[in-house]
Amino acid sequence: MHWDSVGSSSDDNRPGLRARTIKQLARDLMLARDDPPLDNGEAARRLDVGEMTGRRGRAIFLLGAGCSVSAKIPLAANVSQRCVCVLARRYNLTPVDAHDDPNAALQALVNAEMVPERFVLPSRRGDWSGLYTYLFAEHLKSPNQQREIISRVIGDREFEINWAHACLGTLVQRRYVHTVLTTNFDQLALQGIIRTGITPVVSDGLESLTRISPSPARPQVVHLHGSMHTYDLRNSPAALTETGDDRNFQTMMMGLLKQATVLVVVGYAGGEEGVMNLLQYAAQTIPRMVVYWVAYEKSYCDLSPGARTLLETGENKFFIPDQDADGFFQALTRELGEGQPGWVADPILALAEQAERLRGNGDLEIADLIGEYQKRVSHAVDTRQNVDGSLVAARQQRAKGNFKAAIDLLLPIKDSETTTRMLYAQSLQDAFDENPDENAGLIDQAITEFEHLHRFAPPQQRVRHAESLIEALFDRVDTLADSDPKFVAGVDEILKVIASARKRLVRNDRTAKALLLFYEARALQEKRSFTDEPDRGPPTREAIEKYQQALKIPEALGDKVAEARDGLAQALVTYTDEMLTANPVPSDGLRRRMRHDIGEAVQIHRDLVEHAWHNQPNSDLAGMLENLASDFEILAKLKKKGPFKETPLLEAVRAMERVVAAYQAERDSDGISEAQARLEDLRQKMR
Repeated sequence: MHWDSVGSSSDDNRPGLRARTIKQLARDLMLARDDPPLDNGEAARRLDVGEMTGRRGRAIFLLGAGCSVSAKIPLAANVSQRCVCVLARRYNLTPVDAHDDPNAALQALVNAEMVPERFVLPSRRGDWSGLYTYLFAEHLKSPNQQREIISRVIGDREFEINWAHACLGTLVQRRYVHTVLTTNFDQLALQGIIRTGITPVVSDGLESLTRISPSPARPQVVHLHGSMHTYDLRNSPAALTETGDDRNFQTMMMGLLKQATVLVVVGYAGGEEGVMNLLQYAAQTIPRMVVYWVAYEKSYCDLSPGARTLLETGENKFFIPDQDADGFFQALTRELGEGQPGWVADPILALAEQAERLRGNGDLEIADLIGEYQKRVSHAVDTRQNVDGSLVAARQQRAKGNFKAAIDLLLPIKDSETTTRMLYAQSLQDAFDENPDENAGLIDQAITEFEHLHRFAPPQQRVRHAESLIEALFDRVDTLADSDPKFVAGVDEILKVIASARKRLVRNDRTAKALLLFYEARALQEKRSFTDEPDRGPPTREAIEKYQQALKIPEALGDKVAEARDGLAQALVTYTDEMLTANPVPSDGLRRRMRHDIGEAVQIHRDLVEHAWHNQPNSDLAGMLENLASDFEILAKLKKKGPFKETPLLEAVRAMERVVAAYQAERDSDGISEAQARLEDLRQKMR
C-alpha cells in the first residue's frame, strides 16, 4: 500500500472556495430588490445601493429543464424516446406490438442505418440525451413536426405548475427578479408569475427579442429556445448555435447582464453551445458579473465542462451543489423571509383579491352577477374556521423561517390532530437548531411532543415519528458536556427508541432499516467515545458493522451518506487504535486486518477531503484533513519500519500543513493555533 500523497489537488487552485450557500445567495438577492413606484403625495425615499424605485428588481433567473421535472414535464431523454418510437412506426421498421418500446425502436433504426450505432450504449440502451439534437437535425427537421411532437409529449401539462415556479412567481412579485430566461418550451414560468396577479412581457421567438428591456418596468419571460406556441422551435444543433449567434439575441443578453446585479442559473446543465457561449462571452466581457450556478449535481466535479469554464472565468462566480429545484426555491424564499406564495398560503384571500378586481361595463345584469360572486367570496372569507386560520398562519410563518411565531400559533391547537402536533414539535426543534444556546429549553419540549407522537400515532406513522424523536434526542445529547453523566443516559434512551421502532418495521421496509442502522451505529460510537475506559469492555466492531450494513443502501440515507461514511471511517480508526493498545505486538494476521481497516478509513477520508476541496468552506476542509491526519497517525503505529519519508507519519504532517493553510484562509486564529500545535507535535515525532 502506497501513501505518497494526501490528495491529488493543489490548494493553490482550489475551486471549492466558490461554493456558496442559499443564505449567501439570499443576501445578494436582498441587495438586488427594488421598491415599488412612489405613490402620489408620498415623500421621496432615500435611494440605497443600486436601488431605483419603480423597477422590477435587478436579478435575472435562467431556468433549465430541471426546474420543470416535478411538474412531469419530460426531459430531453423522454422526448428522444417518444421520437424514436414515432420514427420507427412511420418508417415501418417495427411490428405493431413494438411501437411503444423505445429500445426496440432505436435498434430498428440503427439496423436500417437511419441512426448511427454510436447512440446505442454498451448496455444496449439508447443514449437518449445525445439523441435529442440528432433526431431533430436529421429526421424531424420541420418546425411543424418539432412543435407537434413537443406538444404531444407535454400535452396539457403546460397549464400546470410546480412549487419551483410558484415560488419564482413570488420572487418576481416581490421585486427581486425582473427577467426570467428559460430554455424550456413549457409555460410554467409564465404560469408562476400570472398567478400572483401580474402579466409579464413574453418573448418566445428571436423576432420578438426587441420587446425585452435591460431595466424593465414590467417583468419579462424570455424563451431562449422557443415555446409551445412559437412557430419555430429551436432543437437542432444548428438552430441552437444560431440562437447564440443571433445579433438581436446577443444584444438582448448583454444588455440584461450588464444592468443586472446577479444572474441565478437553476436546473440548467449547460450542455448546449448557443446560450453557454454567450454566457462565457459575457463573463469575459463583464469579469465581475455575479453568477450563482444552482446545480442538481452533488459535486463541482460533476458539472458540465461549459458550466465549470463559466465558473472559473473572472470574479464572483459561485455554485450551490446538490439542489432539487423545488427544495431550492422553498429554502430560498424562507431565507428571504417571503414564505410560501400568497395564493397558496391563503387561497380564499387570493380569491377575494381577484373578486375585487373584477369589473363590468355598467350593465345591470352583469353588475348583479359580479356582485353575487363577490358576496360568495366574502362569505367564504368570513366563515373560515379559526383552526384553519391558525394552521395556515403557522405554515406561513414556518415558510418565512419564523419558527417561534409558528410555535405561538400552533400551541393552542396542537392537540387537534396529529399533523398539527407534528408541525408544533418540528417548529420547536427548528427554533432550537437556529440558536441552541438561547433556545436550550425548546429541545426538551420538542422531545416531549415527539414521544407523544411515537407512542400514540397510527402504526404506519410510528417509524417516521421515531426518526424525528431520535434526531431530537441527538440534538439534546449534543448539548451535553463530554463529562456530563447524562450523556450516556441520553444515548441509551436513543438506543431504546431505535429498538422500539425496529419492532414496528414492515418486513420489506429497507429504507427505514438502513436509517435505523445508521442511527444505531452513531449512538454506539458516541456512547463508547464518552464511556470511561474501564467500563468500555474489549474493542468491538459493532458500530463498524452497522455502518457498513446501512451504507449498502446509500439512497435510504439521503443527505446522511457523507456522515455515515465519515462515521464508519472514524469507527475503523478507533477500533484499530483500541486493538493496538490491547495488543502492542499484534500477530501478522491481526496486523494485516488492522492495516486493511485503516486503509479503508484513509480511502473514505481521502474521498471526503476531495469533495470538501471542491464544494465546502475552509472550515469543513480542515475538519476532513484533520481526520485524515489521524488515520495516518494510527497507520504509523502499525508501520514502524523504513525511513520516515516512506511512512504514513509524513502524510499526517502534510495533511496538517493543509489544515493550517485552510484555517489561515478562514482567518480563524483559534483553529490556526490548535492546528499548528498538532503539526509541531507530529514533526517532533519524526525527529
